[in-house]
Amino acid sequence: MNVRDVAELKQSITYFGNACTHKKVLKAYNNFMTRIKKENEQVLNYNNIYNIGKSPSTSMIKIKLIQEMIHMERPKNWCKNNIEKIVNEIINIEKYNASKKHSMDKFNLYWNFIEEKLTN
Repeated sequence: MNVRDVAELKQSITYFGNACTHKKVLKAYNNFMTRIKKENEQVLNYNNIYNIGKSPSTSMIKIKLIQEMIHMERPKNWCKNNIEKIVNEIINIEKYNASKKHSMDKFNLYWNFIEEKLTN
């Protein structure tokens, strides 16, 4: 993703997004990061959502959230279940891809810490 793409994403989210809803999304994201013991991945400033995560898995979660926020039309009742649903979808896709590529060790390295927290 280049600088122009990021600028276009920011503009799309600003134009189409609902600031109040985005705050709820970011709060749910931050709560999720706290739950999986990744407080250093929290988004404390709205623009930090565009910063790359510290691991491949958290980067993918951020990308998915940005996609969701672009497509939002004033969703109601945004909560931790929405974040967990997104994360579970990503994990299922990544697990399937890893099983097809015979790279479950790599999958476990990137995703086990999150998957374990979701099952608890």
